[in-house]
Amino acid sequence: MKLQRQLGLALLIQGFGVVATFLVSVVVSRRFGPEGQGYFSTYRSWIDLISVLGLFGFSQALTFHINAGRISARRAAGLIVHYGLALAALLLLLGAFGGNYLAQATALSLRDVWLMCACALAMVLHGLFRAVALSNSSPLLFNLITASPGLICLPLIFFLGIGNDFTILPQLLMWSFVCAALCASAEVGRTAGFDLRGGGALGADCRILMKEGAWSFIPAITTTIVPALTFWMLARAAGSHTEAGYFGMSLLFLNAMVTALNMVAPVLYNHWSKKGNGAVAQAEYEKLALGCSLLGILALPLGWLALPPMISMVFGAGFAPAGASALCFIGASFFWLHNRILPPMLMAQGHHQSVAYANIVRSVFIVLAILVLRPTSARDIALCWVAGEVCCFAYMAYCLKNIFSCSYGRLIGFPSALHT
Repeated sequence: MKLQRQLGLALLIQGFGVVATFLVSVVVSRRFGPEGQGYFSTYRSWIDLISVLGLFGFSQALTFHINAGRISARRAAGLIVHYGLALAALLLLLGAFGGNYLAQATALSLRDVWLMCACALAMVLHGLFRAVALSNSSPLLFNLITASPGLICLPLIFFLGIGNDFTILPQLLMWSFVCAALCASAEVGRTAGFDLRGGGALGADCRILMKEGAWSFIPAITTTIVPALTFWMLARAAGSHTEAGYFGMSLLFLNAMVTALNMVAPVLYNHWSKKGNGAVAQAEYEKLALGCSLLGILALPLGWLALPPMISMVFGAGFAPAGASALCFIGASFFWLHNRILPPMLMAQGHHQSVAYANIVRSVFIVLAILVLRPTSARDIALCWVAGEVCCFAYMAYCLKNIFSCSYGRLIGFPSALHT
């Protein structure tokens, strides 16, 4: 299937999942207010952090090595089963011996910590089976697998998340992720099967994945640790989840801006990393970069006019204070958009380390800014995030410029605008 058709299919099907995820936040905000939205966002950030720790970059490594012919899809599926059992045992030990400490550190209940571990395990399995499906299943089924968490979560929260007690949300999240993981594993089992060999073969295959996965793990962990720290700091400083709710709502608008690129990034990486796509990949990248630049330029005036009334209309008047932080994100969307297409291109060229270092730069900058300045409002936190994103963009653009030996203008889609 041509790249254009793959991208179109990804946007169409995964778009339903993204809309469902957005509607989940709308339902939570409408029913539970800023406090409930803040609790929900904080809880999700911890789940994301633990799941990224569990994934360890293996999803990108699986796709890379399956495409390169170094490992079969059947063998990859078997490795996932072995790894899932080991990770489940590790999370059980974590909950048994560190559950109380985690509950105290995250300001959550012990029950929520156990549910958080279950959610993280399901997310890891879903992500790994999804990576195998990317290389082995039809684009239609891969996109359905990708969209499944949001599509399952929406009806659960809409019909069961009633009343004023938002502490039911962790349980509903767990069931949605478990169902999504089961769907992904069933598809991989149907198309590839499971090679469950152990012994020396297991160790050799794991070493292959760990070598490549480590460089994908670093940007992932640095990216997810920042939201967890952000929501934790806001909740601690304000004594409630309200300010975190404002910030979480602002992130929804940012995610809406970059969601299309997030959906197609795995497809781009899968396409660009295949042999013989070098010159074609560069030309395709420059076209995407031009679109990102134009959209980023248009975002600021459109956001300034549309965001304030949209926030009150969709989420309720109680979320009006979130407008300032949302405008910070939308105004800097140029950098967020480009930072979604730079990583798949760099990794497709074999420069996983460059993406890792760029994300380290961003995360270290944001964390230091938060710890030194100690911002207590969603707007001030958003400004720290914007500064970190600019640093990340500058580093990755510099790396890709050296790889392509081209001007910075070509990297943002304007070959005659800027020169080396």
